[in-house]
Amino acid sequence: MSILRIPSLLEPNRFADVVFYLTMGMAIKRGLVLYKDIHDNKPPMIYYTAALAGGVMGFRLILMIWNLINVVIVYRLSSWFMNKKWTVILATALFGIFSTIPLLEGNIANGEIFMILPAAIGTLIFLKSIKDKGKSEKWWSYLVAGMMFAVGFLYKIPVVFDLIALLAWFVFYERIFDKRVWLVGIGFLLPIVLSLAYYYFQGAGGVYFKAALGQNVGYVSSWEGGKKPFYEGGMFQRAAVLGTISLLIFVLRRKIGSKRSLVLLWTAFAIFGASLSGRPYPHYLIQVVTPLAILAGVLLESKSPSFYLGYLLVILVFGGSLFWYKYWYYKSLPYYHDFIGYAVGENSRDGYWKSFGDGVMQNYKVGKFIKMVTKENDLVYVWGTEPAIYFVADRLPVGKYTVSYHTLDFNARDETMVKMREEMPKIIVMMDNEG
Repeated sequence: MSILRIPSLLEPNRFADVVFYLTMGMAIKRGLVLYKDIHDNKPPMIYYTAALAGGVMGFRLILMIWNLINVVIVYRLSSWFMNKKWTVILATALFGIFSTIPLLEGNIANGEIFMILPAAIGTLIFLKSIKDKGKSEKWWSYLVAGMMFAVGFLYKIPVVFDLIALLAWFVFYERIFDKRVWLVGIGFLLPIVLSLAYYYFQGAGGVYFKAALGQNVGYVSSWEGGKKPFYEGGMFQRAAVLGTISLLIFVLRRKIGSKRSLVLLWTAFAIFGASLSGRPYPHYLIQVVTPLAILAGVLLESKSPSFYLGYLLVILVFGGSLFWYKYWYYKSLPYYHDFIGYAVGENSRDGYWKSFGDGVMQNYKVGKFIKMVTKENDLVYVWGTEPAIYFVADRLPVGKYTVSYHTLDFNARDETMVKMREEMPKIIVMMDNEG
């Protein structure tokens, strides 16, 4: 899997979200407080990871190590669900490939690719703990399991549906509701409450809660647009489908089997989490890769007609989601072909970088020019969605907002203009594709 990630280490600053995270990381290292001094509406862990990385190569190297650990965890998880070694290896290989290649943006350092590792660790700890119930059982392991899901949540919020699936299986399917459920819940809430306390003492508690947690509700519903009764909304309809599948699995749970019921339920909830916003971004589907890979291995071992029915239903819903929301995807073979051409000298570095889009070289040239004619503490302003300019220039923006759509989405034009007058940026960059 590491070989498949080598091209990602040598990519330019080309993906807006990743460079945005790196710009936020640069702001953290210079003492700015997230959400108060520099803004985004995602949970904070991705920005601290970017701050640690310091650049695209470092970010992708962290991701490479992160995903290698995840492959090991998925192997262990698969062993819990399956009995045959070859099905375990197959499930692990499927996970490794589809979480790495560009098809679903597995090569890009997005929150989804980071959140699935702590969720997988939390799931593994929980499942091994209930298996060890008795003298060897340790109560604190359930706290740790919940905390691992919280780490995933602080990367990207939809991972909470993986936790809901796990606890729903334990409570409703296994008919167990005891202190273990409460311990997982406390473990999950503890890091989130601590993060709220941290930002509160930084003077950013309210804006952190609003931006990283509250504004995600609006973000989820904004794609579909329009004022509709709740029962006509896409989220309600998706929840109704999820409820129907969950009920069917519950009714057939004894015929399906405990472990197979769990992986079906986990897959269904992961599909719901991936389609939460109704947006067609392929990296959202990373959330489904782990349970789908395990589900494929379980399918090859199962002889239960009831399980086949549940599997067919879940796969139809997944395929229907791909079709209905028209998820994008990225071609993998051209990506590796272009890299091999660069590696063997058939293409120059600039030529290779241009293959990632016309704006890549422009951003580098603009960023280097700004760095040359300004001082380290000078502020600049880019009107557009090109955070790479800030990062290449090693300069921070005027005000809280690094991209134009944030200024517009959060009605911050007046606020930004006040900051412009107060701080007087040394350079203002207007992108051609902005109004």
